[in-house]
Amino acid sequence: MVSKIMDLLRYDREIMLSPNMRLEDKLLFVIRKYIAIGLNKRKIKYLGKTFYYDGRFSAVPLQMYPREIAFLDHTINASETKTVLDIGANIGQFAFSLKSFFPNADVFCFEPNKEIFPILEKNMTHVDNVKLFNYGLGKNGKRTFYYSPSSSGLGSFYQENVHQFGKKHDLKEIIVNVIELNQEMLNKLHIPRRFDLIKIDVEGAEIEVLKSLKGLDCNYIFLEISVNRKGKIEITEVMKLIERVFEKKVTLVDSKRLSKGAPSVDCIFRLEAKRICASD
Repeated sequence: MVSKIMDLLRYDREIMLSPNMRLEDKLLFVIRKYIAIGLNKRKIKYLGKTFYYDGRFSAVPLQMYPREIAFLDHTINASETKTVLDIGANIGQFAFSLKSFFPNADVFCFEPNKEIFPILEKNMTHVDNVKLFNYGLGKNGKRTFYYSPSSSGLGSFYQENVHQFGKKHDLKEIIVNVIELNQEMLNKLHIPRRFDLIKIDVEGAEIEVLKSLKGLDCNYIFLEISVNRKGKIEITEVMKLIERVFEKKVTLVDSKRLSKGAPSVDCIFRLEAKRICASD
């Protein structure tokens, strides 16, 4: 019980530290959140619109996203970000938040979980210039996907990662479709080859996802890197992989970790064309 209360307060702190929201709006959301938990609701007013979710406590981590968008904006000037690829969209927390602050961006969302995909669609019904795709990204084929209906944001190709914040007793196992974003698939889905920002939040499958993006181009990658769970990888190795996949120079420009023991760290990488040095 004490641990649960501490988690709630930690997320409350996240939204209260958000520099891009009025104090009144922060306080109202916190109040609405506790009411929603008490009444076991599945929707809440968030950033001026109704946001739908699945589990009783799913509105709690929603409090991270305004500060996350501010973190991005501080680093990359999000107002100039026109095309965004959102990989691991879940029910739309990132895309919904980004569009609330920067409505001019075109966002392409990929989410493999077909059982929560209707919630993503519902949240994006009144959001312009967002396209949704019910696929995971990686090696072409079908994969087993694990998730908890009470906490679908932790859904993963690795069963153990679903339990990273505590044992889930409602674990589900489903088969999902996975594709590679090669030129043929880009043409088929009418997706551009070049993005200003690629966001990846895939609970341990970062390596497979990055390898599937060969042929794309982008300026920045906002990547949740697993450092203490299945699929973990060193940040230096991630940078080498990004450089091989995108054939660009890679620089880590910022990073943050929600807490000291968090299983992942959020990193922003800048990608720049390599200089060609003339031979003597």
